[in-house]
Amino acid sequence: MTDTSELREVEVVAHRFFDALALGKLALVEQCLCEDFTAWHNFDDIKQTRGEHLKTLAWLCRSIHELRFEDVHRSVYGGGFSQRHVLRGQLHGQPFQLFACIVGEVEGGLIKRTFEYVDSAQLAPMFQRRTKQEQTS
Repeated sequence: MTDTSELREVEVVAHRFFDALALGKLALVEQCLCEDFTAWHNFDDIKQTRGEHLKTLAWLCRSIHELRFEDVHRSVYGGGFSQRHVLRGQLHGQPFQLFACIVGEVEGGLIKRTFEYVDSAQLAPMFQRRTKQEQTS
């Protein structure tokens, strides 16, 4: 049986992580992750180290303006959480949204591992090169 203090610990770190990410406060994001943290993505089947994932998150924060998590549904349980959300913002001056589900494992009050599920088709605009006209506007 999981006690309420463990559930609270999981809720707090998940909340801190996503709030810091939405604000682009990467130092706070980093404080939420274990030293041996890993992240796995369904769309490329790659497992990232803590350092690699922090670089990805920094790129995300630079690329998506007005980044926010909406329609958040989070469940916490002993040792982890799952969160469904829509990541929204502006990409190349256009509205952007990405439906996602993140499953996180928490150990000692820090996120140890995430499993990230997104629709790869929704990622396509992030990797398209901007036209010269878009770059000047």
